[in-house]
Amino acid sequence: MDIISHGLCGALLSGFDSRRRLGAGARLAATLGALAPDSDLVIAVSGWDRYLHYHEAGTHTILAAPLVATAVALCLRVAVRRSRFAPLFLAALAGVMFGHLALDVISGADIRLLAPFWNGRLGPHLLAMGDALVIAVLIAGFAIGLRYPKAAAVSASAALILLVLVKHQSQRKAISDFGRAQATDPARQPAGHPDAVNGSMFFWTLYERDRDVLRVWTVDARTGSRRIRFERTNDNSLGEQAAAVPAIRDFIGLLHLPVVRLELIGDRRFVLWSDLRDCGATSCDVSVGAEVDSAGFPVRQVIQVGPLRQERAMPPLRSPHD
Repeated sequence: MDIISHGLCGALLSGFDSRRRLGAGARLAATLGALAPDSDLVIAVSGWDRYLHYHEAGTHTILAAPLVATAVALCLRVAVRRSRFAPLFLAALAGVMFGHLALDVISGADIRLLAPFWNGRLGPHLLAMGDALVIAVLIAGFAIGLRYPKAAAVSASAALILLVLVKHQSQRKAISDFGRAQATDPARQPAGHPDAVNGSMFFWTLYERDRDVLRVWTVDARTGSRRIRFERTNDNSLGEQAAAVPAIRDFIGLLHLPVVRLELIGDRRFVLWSDLRDCGATSCDVSVGAEVDSAGFPVRQVIQVGPLRQERAMPPLRSPHD
């Protein structure tokens, strides 16, 4: 999810300890615990692609949760007077598990919760990242919690559970309606996992693969109606770059629906890979690839995140033109 949702959820969790049995600093421990797994963002300094690779299976796992909670508890034990480590640890662990990992599992995030024992992704994508519906519930709960902390924690938790159940049924209906519409043309197949539209109970983003064409649709689960948002064509002739560029090789494993294209920026040529979920009709938010010379040989690794571009030297390679 986002920093607002995680922080508010961590603060609400402390309402279950309305009598303050966990002592000084517990409320702060739950809030910081809910935020702490995203401290892995510092890895992005060395390369956004490296961060994305680590993010799914690093601090966002069951195995790492006690370690993250321990780090939070130790810091607060030093900073908060009259605090005790064990209660701080329990509050921080609740923040990590329920204020962060649980939200990520039901949202549009992909995490490998059971890594390294099982590397499958968990992510039903029932909620959007920073979903307005979730934030509204959490803000209301936070406001109520200023006076009635336990009632706020219970009611907000119940509201979120109800929201997830309704969204689950809504998603199933959208998938069913979309699948029936596609059945008339076997070449056109649903692809990837449907994503929630931010702030909506019934609208979903669904994807379709039609040979080399990828299409993005919006489906209304209430009526079964759908409209195409945009489509993009993969340039499969560029796929050979993946074997030569380490950044691309690592990035491909993270992609649900790869989009491969050649882009010209000034007098430079780039072969770029993205996930369709991160793309619009004309641009993609996250891309990994390489600058290529006039013969198509990769000369520099490139990672683009919005307006930010990171570049790394290529490892020694033997050019096929030598």
